[in-house]
Amino acid sequence: MRSLALRGIGSITLLLVAALAGAQGPQWRPEGPFLGTVRDVAVDPAHPDTVYAATNGGGVWRSEDGGATWALPGDEMTSREVNWLMVDPGKTTTLWAGVEDAGMWRSLDRGATWKPVRPENDDVVGLRIAFAPTQPLAIYVPSTNLHHRSADGGKTWTSFRVPGQDCYAIAVHPQNPKIVLAGGRGEHLSVSRSEDGGKTWRQVGQGILNES
Repeated sequence: MRSLALRGIGSITLLLVAALAGAQGPQWRPEGPFLGTVRDVAVDPAHPDTVYAATNGGGVWRSEDGGATWALPGDEMTSREVNWLMVDPGKTTTLWAGVEDAGMWRSLDRGATWKPVRPENDDVVGLRIAFAPTQPLAIYVPSTNLHHRSADGGKTWTSFRVPGQDCYAIAVHPQNPKIVLAGGRGEHLSVSRSEDGGKTWRQVGQGILNES
């Protein structure tokens, strides 16, 4: 009887181990590119199998099969530290990138060639930009003090300030492009909200600790 009980316990244990292994879901495996440290990954929303990888000193790579294989479409970024990468939601053949100590760059041909974008001759803009999801021609560019906004996909720019704070990150409401949030370091609160597309701002975010 004891041996039968032990065997029963052993069978139950094996079943539990198998169930737990199945519950863990898909396993991770390494993918390329194998040159440079990957700093950011971006997916083409119109073609989800097209993936871009931004590297530190290895260029911006592209995969068209969901990451199984990779190619370097152009070598203009191979000597630069690319901190972030975004696919333009309005025109997915256009890429935007933030480069360490070199500001914001744009590619109009899926990463083959790149040119710097300097709103109002500001060459220190390197923070991640924000698009209005329902109005993709509207682009917001945060910076430490003077920020930038474009209503025509980056052809022309105007500058603005968020009163009472620096701005390191911007987000636009997914349904209402007039509602914009800016986060940074403020005098009293560190988040501001605009309900008119960035023309006027008020500080919000009561409860977020202001730590140095």
